[in-house]
Amino acid sequence: MMKMPLLFTLTLLCFTLGGADAPAAPQSPALDVKAALQYLEQNEAELEKWAAVKAVKGTDAFVKKDAAMQAVVDRIIDYDFIAKFVLGEKWETTQKDKRDIFFEKLKKLFREFYLEEVFYNKSYEKKYIDKGLRKNYLTGVPDSIFVTTEVQVTLKRKPVIYEVVYHLYKPSPDRGYLIFDIELDGVSMARNYRQQFSKTLKESNIDELIRKIDDKLAKKPKDRERKTPPAKNDKKTPAK
Repeated sequence: MMKMPLLFTLTLLCFTLGGADAPAAPQSPALDVKAALQYLEQNEAELEKWAAVKAVKGTDAFVKKDAAMQAVVDRIIDYDFIAKFVLGEKWETTQKDKRDIFFEKLKKLFREFYLEEVFYNKSYEKKYIDKGLRKNYLTGVPDSIFVTTEVQVTLKRKPVIYEVVYHLYKPSPDRGYLIFDIELDGVSMARNYRQQFSKTLKESNIDELIRKIDDKLAKKPKDRERKTPPAKNDKKTPAK
């Protein structure tokens, strides 16, 4: 199980004895559902703008477009949390050089999933249909915000509708909102990767895991398998 950030650990350990001098327990960063939604919409609007740019693969224009879209994604996703979550206890016992390699591979995998599933489709429409607060969605995140979207894409000239849920939080009071998980049709990518990677690490080692991630990255997105467990059915707290 992943170690909880220091701020949250202290929250659990500190308690009030009733005396006037008893220290107050640290609080989780205050979350604003409306502000988180606006931040997400702003960044996705930037991605949509770049996605609409027509550029032939291999040209300078395409390289510029791809780099700009990757920069936006890297700005809003907390790869550090995701990497530590999916490795769990193995994060602390894995050599740093191996962790660094794993981190970069996972970062590329998660980024490509996000862009390929939503923004690289030539014809799609998105609606923001729900938002609210969540309690204890993942280990290490006692308070977070969910934003549910409905995406309609055109595949083989037929419309396909699926649901994408973004989970955002503030790593610390002085930082902005970051995405720490994405659900696609009820499947949590963070939990899914954790389950798959845990099995590989039990049967082999970190080098084999890195090799398997390389194999996934080498495949075309549509050919990548989605062996996905059911997502945790947490009750949503509507936004006020």
